[in-house]
Amino acid sequence: MNALHEALAERGAEAQIKPLTRRNPMPAFDRTAYRMRNRIERFFSNINQFIAIATRYEMHDENFLNLIRLASIRIWLRHNESVAYCELVSVCPNPSRLSPRRGRATQ
Repeated sequence: MNALHEALAERGAEAQIKPLTRRNPMPAFDRTAYRMRNRIERFFSNINQFIAIATRYEMHDENFLNLIRLASIRIWLRHNESVAYCELVSVCPNPSRLSPRRGRATQ
């Protein structure tokens, strides 16, 4: 793992890899940057569930960007609609346990 950190440092990049607790010495780690990187990775994972985006169906850049925008809006609505509905009807005692896709509490 140190070789990876060194190779990235030579290129002027900083590794944002969460270190294991047993590492000695513990490498530098920025939790905020790690969280942001993780959010971006999750976004791309979610957006690749749309077949037209994953296969790059649309060849024109502007149209492809619009597909990404539509998929982003759909993901956002799917997540926020379930939380808002649950809070509106007060059926869910713990809104943080909602499934982002179905709006039902997870077991």
